[in-house]
Amino acid sequence: MKKILFSLFILLSTSLYATQTFGGYIHYTNLTNNTYEIAVHLFQDLNSPASQREEIEINYGDNSSVDTILKITERRLNNSPFNIVESIYITRHTYNASGIFTITVEEQNRPANIINLPSSLTAPIFLKTSLEVSPNPTFVNNSISINANAIVYSQANKIFKFNLSAFDEDGDFLTYRLVKPRGANGLEISNYNFPMGSSIDLINGEFIWDNTSAELGFHQFSIEITECREDEFVATTTVDFMIYNLASNDTASFINTQNLNRDESGKISYIISPGDSLELQINYQSTDNYSIRLIDGTDRASYDQNGNFKFVSKSEDNRCAPYLFIFEADTRGVVEHETVMIRVIDTNLINCDTLCGFNVLSIENQDKNKAQGLNIYPNPFTNQTTIELPINFRAVDFSLLNNLGQIVQAEISVTDNQIKIYRSSLPEGIYFFRIAGDDKQVYSGKIVAQ
Repeated sequence: MKKILFSLFILLSTSLYATQTFGGYIHYTNLTNNTYEIAVHLFQDLNSPASQREEIEINYGDNSSVDTILKITERRLNNSPFNIVESIYITRHTYNASGIFTITVEEQNRPANIINLPSSLTAPIFLKTSLEVSPNPTFVNNSISINANAIVYSQANKIFKFNLSAFDEDGDFLTYRLVKPRGANGLEISNYNFPMGSSIDLINGEFIWDNTSAELGFHQFSIEITECREDEFVATTTVDFMIYNLASNDTASFINTQNLNRDESGKISYIISPGDSLELQINYQSTDNYSIRLIDGTDRASYDQNGNFKFVSKSEDNRCAPYLFIFEADTRGVVEHETVMIRVIDTNLINCDTLCGFNVLSIENQDKNKAQGLNIYPNPFTNQTTIELPINFRAVDFSLLNNLGQIVQAEISVTDNQIKIYRSSLPEGIYFFRIAGDDKQVYSGKIVAQ
């Protein structure tokens, strides 16, 4: 009876929300010189007018005319309980000058009755990504791609973990933050509400939602993914996705993960040298039937149904950006992810503890701080910490971010070559700081409030 009722619910929910476009993102690939292949990925109901459209409009951001591009292919989302297809519209465009351009697509309309987006049926989806055409012929960039389904079920009254499984073929360092979705003319939708208890990890992109008190039904989310290369900004891409919060009494969960190595923020994280291998045991249990798979951007890790995971690195894997391995358990449409982050680093990579000016590696590793001439004490701290710089300065630009990539306000005082940070209203957690002095030097690091 349970399976019959569940199937009936799927049919009803699909028919109720059989309208228009659920989410999407824009991806581009450099072909040659200043020519790019641009693909717009839209997640649409198979039975809606949206999925029947053979062309959409795109703005390349370079003052050229708005272009019409054609649908090249579509695919049914694997393991999706919804009747959703990923429609892919592809074109090529050549930029005639260097610069940073914003590619945009505005598409009508979202489904009706989205819980955290009032009047959603009349709110268009606005997708964007930035693209830099550099006068330096050695600089090229390909934007991120998404390897997970963008429309999933979550189980109500449970901590829900999900990862879009973003992959960057250039090996750029990615960071993530939740943002408000955009609508008509690219403006933020003002009446959008971030669901209570939702957050995303700055570094590994793991989305966590404590939906204990969340309403059942569709909830809309937008994530901005930023690419960095050699500590410099490269591009950003915004991804829209949907979660259907579903009532269920299943007690499914990942097991054996509590004994795995974790960083200060509680995320599963390992550092290995090029050529080393890593073996882990990651299992899942459920009172219902389920399937499990590994989402692996490297295509070189192995994972079997007994929970045995193995990754063998190569010398060319040596890079600052971590590798993400997403374990996806699917219990008849209800999805749950576990994210494992592996960094392959040798001693030649001395700047891997910064990302666009923010320290991201272990707080116990102070080599970078010493190299910058920084002295931070105490760290971790309870009431106050002091950052001592190697020189005096007359002016300072100070930024502080939390582990979700959000800028936070803190009480500070600056005297000579010292910056004192007072705990005041800062909650426990990890914070990344960036200091720009009048000597034109930029300093960065990590502090822990406990």
